[in-house]
Amino acid sequence: MASSTDDRRKRFVNSILQFIRQYRLDGVDIDWEFPAWPRKLTQYSERNDFISLLREIRDRFDREEQMTGKHLILSAAVAAQFVIIQVSYKPEEMAQLVDFINLMTYDYFIYKWYWPYVGHNSPLHSPLNLPFNFGPAKTFTVKWSAEYWMRIGMPKHKIMVGIPTYGKRYILFHEKVNFPGAMAVSGEDDMTYSEVCNFLRRNNTVEVSKYDSISHSPYAHNRREWISFENEQSASQKARWIRMENFGGIMIFSLNADDYRQQCSNDDNGRLLFFPIHMAIRDAVIHL
Repeated sequence: MASSTDDRRKRFVNSILQFIRQYRLDGVDIDWEFPAWPRKLTQYSERNDFISLLREIRDRFDREEQMTGKHLILSAAVAAQFVIIQVSYKPEEMAQLVDFINLMTYDYFIYKWYWPYVGHNSPLHSPLNLPFNFGPAKTFTVKWSAEYWMRIGMPKHKIMVGIPTYGKRYILFHEKVNFPGAMAVSGEDDMTYSEVCNFLRRNNTVEVSKYDSISHSPYAHNRREWISFENEQSASQKARWIRMENFGGIMIFSLNADDYRQQCSNDDNGRLLFFPIHMAIRDAVIHL
């Protein structure tokens, strides 16, 4: 593990700086998923190791700036789920070291044998119709995660709130029980937006495509197949909320999961669009 000792951290940071200089980059994003998680006694020190790594990078970046006059950006991709945040991070210390965090406000509902339900991948607000909308499930929203990071010490202007471009696919326990929160027998297959659009066109699935106006999350089902996804409408609503709430900005994950094949959306002139979710987010922010 590159963060576990002083020597390993120094070698890792040296390689980062060498790479930045070689390709004239603006900085680095540390995406560690996740320090000290899942909970194991042998991993408990990783929470402190993560801070030590960020501090080492920040110190070296500051020295580099003194020599070159160029500020190098240090960011960190961080979890949105409460149980991981509590174990993995020291937000107040992180706030002193990073320029911003990229908050991964997605993957809220992942099928597990002990959590066999379908749900929205990235709900802005908590849906009212979820039968298990209590306890930890109430924290499975973009709004809750962004505001919680702010409450525990991360300045609002340093929080980049994530919007996904991919969807998730599940297999329902019964095709007639297909609302968000219904039981599933398997899941966690990721889908690009192009694959989502193909799914919606197949077997008139568009007829059972729905939009949850509370969570601002679309979903669809075809017999026992059930998908949660993002589209231009939902991404625009989330982008407007992020802008109106004055968070630092938007992080999108990811470019290659958006529709680069021109299979989903048309512009006002009927021309097929490249990267329609990215374009919708851009337009929502510009025209707010």
